[in-house]
Amino acid sequence: MELLPSLLGELREVCAGFPDPRKGRGGNIAMADFGLSAFALFFMQSASFLAFQRGLENGQGRSNCQTLFGIGKIPSDNYIRDMLDGADPALLQPCFERMEQLLAAPPLRQAFGRLGDRILIAWDGTEYFCSQKLCCPHCLTRKRANGKVESYHTLLAATAVAPGHSKVVPLFPEFIAPQDGAEKQDCERNAAKRWHARHAARLRPLRPVYLGDDLFACQPIVTMLRDAGDDFIFTCKQTSHKALYDFIDGAELEREAGAARMVACGRVDEQHHVLRALGGERVHLQPSAPGAANASTRFASAISASRSRSRSGPNISMVTAAPSRVRASRHIPATNPSIRTDPGKIPLMV
Repeated sequence: MELLPSLLGELREVCAGFPDPRKGRGGNIAMADFGLSAFALFFMQSASFLAFQRGLENGQGRSNCQTLFGIGKIPSDNYIRDMLDGADPALLQPCFERMEQLLAAPPLRQAFGRLGDRILIAWDGTEYFCSQKLCCPHCLTRKRANGKVESYHTLLAATAVAPGHSKVVPLFPEFIAPQDGAEKQDCERNAAKRWHARHAARLRPLRPVYLGDDLFACQPIVTMLRDAGDDFIFTCKQTSHKALYDFIDGAELEREAGAARMVACGRVDEQHHVLRALGGERVHLQPSAPGAANASTRFASAISASRSRSRSGPNISMVTAAPSRVRASRHIPATNPSIRTDPGKIPLMV
């Protein structure tokens, strides 16, 4: 809570810079109050919070909005929408950059650091508006089975997460909306490319590991991350990654005592047909089994990352098999002594 007043002060400064659509007419409510009032709704997770606080303000002359958030005068919900709808979300970028700086500082780095003090950043799409009557130029559209067309808004959320930690840190999102000159409708994968191009270089000091569902386990996304030198853990479903599962079906794992999952690394010894696995395990390819022929090529095409930048380089790719799905990742360089390479200690279970 000691940090909250400082963050709220920075948010107030940003909101004060929002464009005022009143065009010189002004008013008795400052632009900062509109922004902080909207933030208070989400902070308190109560749709009726502002209405209750307005009642306190009218009855007692003071409200929690003033004491907690520093709001001078509470506007109505419709007034907030009218004043903030035209504000560019990019104006809030300084607030998110401040959170990135805090993630790099020791207190949050210690709380959120995993896999050798790295920050796990989860990508996922979320829909926040849908209507069959209202639409705008930024809406995406879809046609339902009943023939009705829906207009909706969605975005790609990027969030710093940590197993065992109940809190998360939101990073700047990427809105999924019609793009100039694009023939097809925008999607999560294109949004992930734009997000990575805009933010990945700035986040590199966090040494991020990107997390995603089966939607991101595709050649364009994996190639983008591999070429940038980034690491990732993506879920791979059997229905959408048949070649990868064919490869695994054609591999026989030499299990050591207590081994519960298959882990195959993406460097193939062509002479011995062995995939060297983490923790000393080895996967032998059976030439007669389905999917074993030319396994290194099929493996590369399946997860688009089985080739290291050089055959002697430390960066490797891996997949982990579970009963119903596989997770593909570009593994952390094993030469770094601070990184755990024991697959039993990496939280990859579905």
